[in-house]
Amino acid sequence: ASIDLALPNSSLTGNLTLNAASLEMCVPPDVGLRVAYSDTLSSHNFGAAGMTEVGGAWQTANYATAGARADMQISANVSSLTINPAGGCQ
Repeated sequence: ASIDLALPNSSLTGNLTLNAASLEMCVPPDVGLRVAYSDTLSSHNFGAAGMTEVGGAWQTANYATAGARADMQISANVSSLTINPAGGCQ
């Protein structure tokens, strides 16, 4: 399954489980994103998307100062996760 997910320009908390899936997640530039991520045979682009690993989770540079924050817990099994893909979410 292939899924595009555009996060709102507001704070939220979410849990996702991916099984044999491809997820493209678009995050508004003003929203700080933190992802607690666990995986089995999966891939992500957190580093390429400018995120750093802090305290066992990946977060954007603006997470600490953002007025809106998205806190996600994502478990991926044989899946791929792309943050802010080229061309956006469609």
